[in-house]
Amino acid sequence: MEVISIVIGDVVVIKLNGDLRSRDDITGQFQSYLYTGKSKFIINFANVRAVNSIGLSTLLEFKHLAEAAGGSIILCMLKDEVKRVLNVTRLDEIFSIFDDEDTALAGFIKGLPLMKRESAISRHRN
Repeated sequence: MEVISIVIGDVVVIKLNGDLRSRDDITGQFQSYLYTGKSKFIINFANVRAVNSIGLSTLLEFKHLAEAAGGSIILCMLKDEVKRVLNVTRLDEIFSIFDDEDTALAGFIKGLPLMKRESAISRHRN
């Protein structure tokens, strides 16, 4: 999995390329941003075809850590298979999910309710 992160103001946009099937895929980047005071994250799933239980539990853990630090995690651009998994596991009720990255970013910038549904760069590869 390739992970690309972009910081826009106080929001970290993490773009995933590949399937989210390992905790190691995103842990390092997430924790490094969290330790430097960043707690608002958008995870872009445009290039993710599948996610398994390890990936889901990792997302949940990161959501709790981000919220404990005063932020949150928004998911965006989910493919149908990933949407189905989130729906079946009812995690779509826990995560804020947006159709595109710009709308997700606007959710943080404008302070929109996080559960509302609406249609420096670094790279890491495992």
